[in-house]
Amino acid sequence: FETALASRDFLEYVWKGEQVEFFIDLMKRTMLLSEWDRDSYLIPSLLRDRYVLPETGIPGHRCVYYFSSGFLPNGVFQRLLCLCVELSSRNGNGNTDLKLYENFTSIELEKGSLVHLLENKEAQAISVFTEKTHAAQRVMSVIQSMLLKVNHDVMGAGLAWETYVENNTRELVSLSEAKRQKLAPWFDSNRQLETEKTSTGKVDLETFLESLS
Repeated sequence: FETALASRDFLEYVWKGEQVEFFIDLMKRTMLLSEWDRDSYLIPSLLRDRYVLPETGIPGHRCVYYFSSGFLPNGVFQRLLCLCVELSSRNGNGNTDLKLYENFTSIELEKGSLVHLLENKEAQAISVFTEKTHAAQRVMSVIQSMLLKVNHDVMGAGLAWETYVENNTRELVSLSEAKRQKLAPWFDSNRQLETEKTSTGKVDLETFLESLS
């Protein structure tokens, strides 16, 4: 994924040294760019390698966001990657084990909790796989909040999706049905699901990411 990394010097060159901080800040706020390290930035829209699904599948508890009632526009998944990289960095995770593809990422949103995200344009869906059972509910909540943020800030609230989760026989059931059944690990009877930790539409990106950390 080195092709998606841009150095500060490169951005200075592209923008001819004019209002570079303004453009970097704009791209951050529109979730097109995230800080990678002290000297470079990640631009997910420049990712070109595609992930090929292994025969063994992807490990973890699966949650699927279907955009079939509308459509999944280009740029939504890439913005989701930006937010995930930012959140991972804030939670003290390095980039050493991170896998990034045009349509897939493996990332630790929290220390020791590996999450896999897969975009399927044909099915108009984004699937999230959480390896740690205890983290599944939390991860679903975080990704839901991120999608709401992208929808409000960038997509003019025009996105529509339905959420499904996997039951113990690996069948997908609607989120409402899973809630009715108190389906583990997505719903803990001792803990209420946080679908939105903060009012996503009313806060700036910095405050939003802080609320998820």
